[in-house]
Formats: sequence, structure tokens, C-alpha cells
Amino acid sequence: MTSSRNYFRAIRGPVLLTTAGVLFATDHFGSQPFWRTWPALLVVLGIMILLERSTPASENGGGPLS
Repeated sequence: MTSSRNYFRAIRGPVLLTTAGVLFATDHFGSQPFWRTWPALLVVLGIMILLERSTPASENGGGPLS
């Protein structure tokens, strides 16, 4: 059985790619330039890391590296 930590690690890449796509689309359609919105990628990455670290390491009592 997989842990929540593995789930957040697995979706980190797709979430960051989706965020980057939204930012590039915003740049393309003229609302905000990408150079002003790229810090949103750091914010999303930070949220994903916080969510990953706030979940238990594993459901069978494994250590922090499992």
C-alpha cells in the first residue's frame, strides 16, 4: 500500500507543469508577463513540499526515509 507521501511526490511534477502552462498561457494572452508570474512556481513547489512533509512517512510505521 502506498503512502500519502509517495502520492504527493508523484503529483509534484504534473502540478508544476500545469502551473507553468497556466502562467505561459497568461503571458500569451496578454494578462501578465511570465517574468512577473514565475514566482508562483516557487509558491506551488513550496506548498507541495509542505504537504508532503506534513503527511506520515508510511502507514506501516516506517522511518522518515521510507
